[in-house]
Parts: sequence; structure tokens; C-alpha cells
Amino acid sequence: MKVRLYRAKNAKGFVDEFSLYFPYPKKMIEEYKEEFDRYIKGTFLGCSQASDGSIVRCCWENLDVTIGYSIDGLGKRYPLEKMSKEFQKFARKMERLWNNALKYNDKKHWDAWVRA
Repeated sequence: MKVRLYRAKNAKGFVDEFSLYFPYPKKMIEEYKEEFDRYIKGTFLGCSQASDGSIVRCCWENLDVTIGYSIDGLGKRYPLEKMSKEFQKFARKMERLWNNALKYNDKKHWDAWVRA
């Protein structure tokens, strides 16, 4: 699954101006619904770009529709290519680790994604 970048409305200069969104596959969404009675569509990292081009991480959160979160709440889709090369490199690395975690669905791969 491809990582998506969103830019929050009216949040310019805030530590969580951007969100890297990692969508769950449909099967996983349905499993969460069944097991936890939650409609979680994915997870996102609130972040911003530092003056040196690196990424400033703010917080991880599930996109839980059950409690009112929505894609619209993340802001408007923003091209990753407009971010610094270092920011893009981080996003692509996280995307690769995310896809491995989804593919293997074991502790080793989920831990690699969480700790990156």
C-alpha cells in the first residue's frame, strides 16, 4: 500500500502540519471491526519538515472512524515530491517497512516498522 501525505488546513508551522497516512487493506479493516468493534481505516504520523529537511515526528494515531476521525480531518492531499529529499526518503522507507509488516504480519516486521 502506498503512503499518502496530507497537509492540515490552517496548521502552517505547527509540528503536525503534515500527516503520513498508512492505509490498512480491506481485510484488516474487517478484522478490526469484528474483533474490536472499531472501524479503523489506517494509521497516521503527524509530522512536519524541519529547517534542515529532516522529519519532525509528533504523534502516531489510528484513523478510527468509530470515534469520528476521517481522511478529511487530515487535510488536503499533498505531493510527497514537494518535500525535501530526506523527508521523501524517510516516507519511502516507512512505506517499505509498512508493506513488509502487512505482508508477513509477524512481530519482527511490525516491530521494525514501529521502531524506524
